[in-house]
Amino acid sequence: MSPEQYGLTVARVAAITYGKRADEPSLVLSGIGRAEAMAYRDSRGQGMTDSDWLEVECRLRRAYRSLRAAVADRNSQIKPGNAHIRTRAGGLPQVQKSPGRSRGF
Repeated sequence: MSPEQYGLTVARVAAITYGKRADEPSLVLSGIGRAEAMAYRDSRGQGMTDSDWLEVECRLRRAYRSLRAAVADRNSQIKPGNAHIRTRAGGLPQVQKSPGRSRGF
């Protein structure tokens, strides 16, 4: 699987986690960036140098800035009533119980 394909999967997981749309550009950019950082590291294997680790760090910082922007964007949230996961203040996920259903906890 290519980093782009895997990155889209990472973005979909983030969308579910944070109650965002899966097509949110910042989420997609973040997911692909994270996957590309993993691919970069994997391609170097045991030969990773300090310079390589700095490159991975740089890529991950860019990806997480994009993720932060997506989580902060209130316009990209899924509309209430269409999802079981919403975000609370600060962008943390909050599971919403469906009315009339007991989950046993």
